[in-house]
Amino acid sequence: MDVIRFYQDFHIEYGDGGSGEKHCRPGWANIPCPFCTGNPGMHLGYSLDDNYFRCWRCGWKPSWLVISQLLGISRSRAEEIIQKYRKSHRRVKEKDTPVVLSKEFTLPRNMPLNYPARRYLMSRGFDPDVLERVWDVRVSAPVSQLDNINFKNRIIIPIYWKGGIVSFQTRDYTGKSKVKYISCPENREIIHHKNIIYGFSECWGDIGICVEGVFDVWRMGTRSFATFGIELKRSQIRLISNTFRKVYILFDPDTEAKKRAKKLSAELKFRGVDSEKILLDSDPADLSQKEADILISKLLK
Repeated sequence: MDVIRFYQDFHIEYGDGGSGEKHCRPGWANIPCPFCTGNPGMHLGYSLDDNYFRCWRCGWKPSWLVISQLLGISRSRAEEIIQKYRKSHRRVKEKDTPVVLSKEFTLPRNMPLNYPARRYLMSRGFDPDVLERVWDVRVSAPVSQLDNINFKNRIIIPIYWKGGIVSFQTRDYTGKSKVKYISCPENREIIHHKNIIYGFSECWGDIGICVEGVFDVWRMGTRSFATFGIELKRSQIRLISNTFRKVYILFDPDTEAKKRAKKLSAELKFRGVDSEKILLDSDPADLSQKEADILISKLLK
């Protein structure tokens, strides 16, 4: 949220790290807290990097509640204002998506999906033609090595970010490999895949569907995004909170994934993003396409 422009447009007095106010620190914009009483001062800060409100005395506050209290308006109207200022300014620190390239980025030798890979994808309820057309999915060539890593018999999954391929992930389709997934060697990634999220940002709205892996995204559609596992980096959490007003979290149903989903939900709420955990009986990728479509239509209605 472009909180500085919001304060200026609504003539709300604020301080920042250069204002001399004792409660203001670099990277924060502060105003008097409308929720607590005590010694006067600009105790309610807004983190310009992480996009959330926190009072030094009474703690974190959701953005809609702060805006509602400041302007004396309803929650729905406050959320409209937040959306207006979010669209105009999304602040993501460049250091969160560093270029770590030390070797030339390249995909393993690849070709269009072959019959064995197609058969594997169809066995999981996916349409290979859609995956090729929409997600640019390919298969490794009969001889496919990169940095002494053998990528034979693998589905090649390019990872796009801001219109270009920045990394890739691969998945064994034979069921014979001990390692199901192999990612791009880190020193070849243009952007480390754990600094971003998987999906098509141009298709996202203000409501996000958060899943673990690429197969989950293929099932849930272009309004969803994947975090490449249940261990999220701070940069990923910041990116999600800068992008979405509300997030539904659909992690796998195992115990550890449930714990991580709960933690992520709390982190997002702390940053002012409405979040909700959706409990499923199976992995999102294992839903039928009809089941997934019905679920998404309910969540996005």
